[in-house]
Amino acid sequence: MEEFKKHNERVRQKGIIMSRVPEKTREFFVSLANEEFCGDYGLCLKAILDGYSMWKLFLENTNMKLDLIYEKLDSLSNLVGKEKINEEIKEGIKTLSGNIITRR
Repeated sequence: MEEFKKHNERVRQKGIIMSRVPEKTREFFVSLANEEFCGDYGLCLKAILDGYSMWKLFLENTNMKLDLIYEKLDSLSNLVGKEKINEEIKEGIKTLSGNIITRR
């Protein structure tokens, strides 16, 4: 019962309990909370999660832009390939027998 009271008091003081966190990560989090957020762990955690959300949106946006660039490059390479084929058709197509077929 005494242990429960201590645990309950700790939750009231800091409002958050972290378990199964590597020691260096916990030390970094606590020092960040103390230096930047006056020891407010909740606000520190919120700031970290907000930063993660913004980073995630940035990466998703970057991936979407890269997909658009890949699509544009693909369409340009298809156009270049079609232009080359059209030039070959204008010049004539050489068959396996050696005859050249031209468009009239």
